[in-house]
Amino acid sequence: MEIKKRVLIIGLILGGILNLSAQTSGINFFHGTWAETVAKAKAENKLIFIDFYTQWCGPCLNMAETVFVLPTVGDFYNSNFVNAKIDAENGEGVNLAKKYQVRSFPTYMFVDPNTEEAVHRSSSRQTGEQFIATGQGAITPAKRSFYLIDEYNKGNRDRELMINYINYQHSVYQRNAVNKAFGELIQGGAKLTEPQIWDLYVDVISGMDNPYLKEVSDNYGEYCK
Repeated sequence: MEIKKRVLIIGLILGGILNLSAQTSGINFFHGTWAETVAKAKAENKLIFIDFYTQWCGPCLNMAETVFVLPTVGDFYNSNFVNAKIDAENGEGVNLAKKYQVRSFPTYMFVDPNTEEAVHRSSSRQTGEQFIATGQGAITPAKRSFYLIDEYNKGNRDRELMINYINYQHSVYQRNAVNKAFGELIQGGAKLTEPQIWDLYVDVISGMDNPYLKEVSDNYGEYCK
């Protein structure tokens, strides 16, 4: 009987350790008020990452259960951001969602605590790798969504900016914007035979209706090289 008790106690301890590990391996969300979140981010000199969600949003729950809990995602987000989960339909979340013009869920907003202005935004269901790339975009000024969109709309067609813009639009599933910008990149002199452009093509262009498929088919041997 004594042995059974010891085995039970050890099992409970191990179960508690594993459960604690599962709870702390992913993103650690701060649960204070918005004012407390801003103060914490200022003190730590970090951007604020906001996961805007609703109770009825299926993709929001999917991200919470399958991506936010990943150790690699947690390591990156906990190191670089003060993280907040905000219900857009309850409490302070209602006004914050209006302030940051959140209209779809999930929306991922990255905010400078010194100005409380958004510097980067993303959305939709993403893989762990994609979600880390989203965070990397937030901490890299040249890859921030608002910068990319503003420069693109002003007519900037610098190659690196275009590649970053295309990758961003692909990450938020804006297929028409991707196709349009990729076409402009090719018209500007980029060629599918360039490794960087080929990799971009493989990553972001899909479907049988894209105009580059025939070129690849007609020059199959060359592309295989």
